[in-house]
Amino acid sequence: MKKSEDYLNEMKQLWKDEPQGSRRWQFWYLTPAQRLAVLRELLCPLSPPENQP
Repeated sequence: MKKSEDYLNEMKQLWKDEPQGSRRWQFWYLTPAQRLAVLRELLCPLSPPENQP
């Protein structure tokens, strides 16, 4: 029983520490085009690299 309580507390803490958690759950409800845009946003840093042409 103690293990499950520890697990739940850990999950709660991770949920609090992750402000963008809701985006992950909503991801699968997006259209393919929106999904691609979200993936690009997640994969590319917000500031463009300096060696970009």
